Amino acid sequence: MQTQHELEWESAQGVICPACERETLRIIDGICPQCANAKEFKRIEEQEDIAMRKYYTRKLREGTIDLGRMREGLL
Repeated sequence: MQTQHELEWESAQGVICPACERETLRIIDGICPQCANAKEFKRIEEQEDIAMRKYYTRKLREGTIDLGRMREGLL
């Protein structure tokens, strides 16, 4: 015979993540933790890409790097 606590645990259900449609017990900004981590990782990658583009644009404008060498991957 199961206790009340065991019955409650077995009947407990999580919510469905709207992004990946998996069941989860935690929601972060409206999505499951895995989707929230993926979203944050993508945001960081986009910020790094923007920073790198700004860096190379500035260095090209200053004349401290050569576009030909940059295209050849020699930087």
